Amino acid sequence: MRKFADKIRRILAGWLLVLFVGYLAGATLFYHTHIVNGIRITHSHPYSQTPDTGNHTHTTTGFATIAQLTLILMLAASFYALLRTFALRAARMKPCHTPIHFVRAVSVPSLRAPPVH
Repeated sequence: MRKFADKIRRILAGWLLVLFVGYLAGATLFYHTHIVNGIRITHSHPYSQTPDTGNHTHTTTGFATIAQLTLILMLAASFYALLRTFALRAARMKPCHTPIHFVRAVSVPSLRAPPVH
């Protein structure tokens, strides 16, 4: 069972490496800008046509999809970074071994006289 888990872990690590290298290449090699209604939109993704020819266009739905995917990626990365930070910090915390002493309540005698009947 241990060998199978190690094999799956290695395959997963390889796929994650390929995915990361592909994302990094797509983000750095295919960086381009579109001007839509006077608004400059800069993003990156692989494409086969050069943007100078004017053939490379996106629909508003495409731009919205790119924005949503970027948002999801950034939120996931931020959540992972925070989770990892707190998990590492919690792992480094040492448990407190201070003994707890329970004190019995002591009644204080009253200096008031008893009521007269």
